Amino acid sequence: ASYVNALNKVVSIDATDVAAYKNIASAYAMQKDFENAIKAYDKVIELDANNAEMYFNRATCKVSLKTAESIAAALEDLNKAESLGKADLKLYNYKYNCHSMLKNNAGAIEACTKMLELNPNDLRTLYNRANAYYKDKKYKEAIADMTSVIDNEKVDDKTKLNALKTRYMCKKSLNDAKGAQADLEIINKMSGK
Repeated sequence: ASYVNALNKVVSIDATDVAAYKNIASAYAMQKDFENAIKAYDKVIELDANNAEMYFNRATCKVSLKTAESIAAALEDLNKAESLGKADLKLYNYKYNCHSMLKNNAGAIEACTKMLELNPNDLRTLYNRANAYYKDKKYKEAIADMTSVIDNEKVDDKTKLNALKTRYMCKKSLNDAKGAQADLEIINKMSGK
């Protein structure tokens, strides 16, 4: 608190001190005082409207508030950060999580696809995209992603089993009785049935 108080004295002397506002926002975020962190990031953005990292940081605080309204607002900040040139795995992971929390499967799929462009071998992202496809009733796309997860030699048994279960449900939804039965047999074998 004393650090924040000292920084507040700095900005009371110079209300345009961007570095001080950044430090205030950071300090509040570290204290999990997200409301005040957001207010400080608002001031930074007011003074430096083209700082992608500050939009991203404000978005992470908004996500932490965990309301539908704050999640939607976080997505706006993430989109702004992306438009200003921030295009990394952290940004797309936050976008994926926001879209998932808002049950926006198309947005979740898009974020996962961007992550896979940056890191094509990430099984967790491939698995998450497959689940988003499944929830969006895009069964063929879900099957393709789940098959890639299942066939990867680095996948752990729990993830493989869950991927098989989802692929089984997709095949059932597509009336592929033979394919569904084949997956069910592997599921039962892996489950010890």
